[in-house]
Amino acid sequence: MVRSSCCSSAWIGSPTSTAGSSGATSRWSLQRRACDRGSLHVEAAETRGSAGGSGPRPVGPARAQPRGTGSRAHGAIPGASRPDRLRDPGVNRVDGATQVYAVLGHPVQHSQSPVIQNAAFQAAGMNAVYIALEVPAPRLEEALRGLHAAGVSGLSVTTPHKEAAFALTHDRTAEAEQARAVNTLRRERDGWRGHATDGIGFLAWIAEEGIEMRGRRLIVIGAGGATRAIVPKLVTLCPEAIHVVSRNAERARAVARSATEPDGRARITAAALGDRAIERGGDPWNVLIRAIPVEPVSAEEDSWWDQHGPGAVVLDLNYGARATAARTRARERGLRYEDGGALLIHQGAASFEFWTGKRPSVAVMKEALRGSA
Repeated sequence: MVRSSCCSSAWIGSPTSTAGSSGATSRWSLQRRACDRGSLHVEAAETRGSAGGSGPRPVGPARAQPRGTGSRAHGAIPGASRPDRLRDPGVNRVDGATQVYAVLGHPVQHSQSPVIQNAAFQAAGMNAVYIALEVPAPRLEEALRGLHAAGVSGLSVTTPHKEAAFALTHDRTAEAEQARAVNTLRRERDGWRGHATDGIGFLAWIAEEGIEMRGRRLIVIGAGGATRAIVPKLVTLCPEAIHVVSRNAERARAVARSATEPDGRARITAAALGDRAIERGGDPWNVLIRAIPVEPVSAEEDSWWDQHGPGAVVLDLNYGARATAARTRARERGLRYEDGGALLIHQGAASFEFWTGKRPSVAVMKEALRGSA
């Protein structure tokens, strides 16, 4: 349904789905308010029956869920103090046939994915819109179920949801199975099909920058979903060694174990971020891959920057303002530094192709990102 008003708002669809005899009903509506200066506003109203079971399960057609308790305003998301808000990067056309895509994260307001994906949709002549949704970790399963019921076509998944979303897909690509994490979801009849494009995008990024990995010593700081997708790709490039570092040593070891090849093409080791002493006197690193979603460089992380070889490079998965502190630290040490803007483009292009079956214009996506700076 599309309803417009000349005073302040226009409603963009309000799909309603009912699941079987349980009487579970989920209603989602998107409202664009002129007074919000182009922001989008989402409201969800739910009426649900009871449901049993616990733990993560694949998210598909809406099923009954227990109602929460406590008072809330009509139309508000249960448990939320106010409706979630979305970013609207400036969409030219939204009507009843518009396909909806979104990125889910917490936080997510910094994301430039809406900028590049909407530019790609427009260049491809598609009637589609891509928005950003703030979804706290405890609400992920609820969000995926509701968005599937509402007919959302595809999703990007960012911090902190990549590993949790993996368990909520009904089907996955080989890349996702290897990473045990997803960053891209495509709607199918029975649920979400998951894909991991971070590794694919990383290879395109370093190829574009001319960064050689063969025979080099790498340190990867972080052991989240992006690292899980990237490290197996790094192994194929035949580095001398890969050292995975995380605040949680067991998570770092899990990444190392999952990426170790039977032929031992690369030595893969792991440590906790606070275990810097074990590296003193060791070989210097050539490439540091910063795969942690934080802006400043902590004292613990900083100690891992010390032991670098000549011509070393820092590849930071953060981009834009979130990369400022690390960029400054690299400059102070005379290190080459590349932020993750190009990674965003290339992994986003792989996601676009997974959703649509079409290759997007990478040049258009790059221009859109430059224009948003």
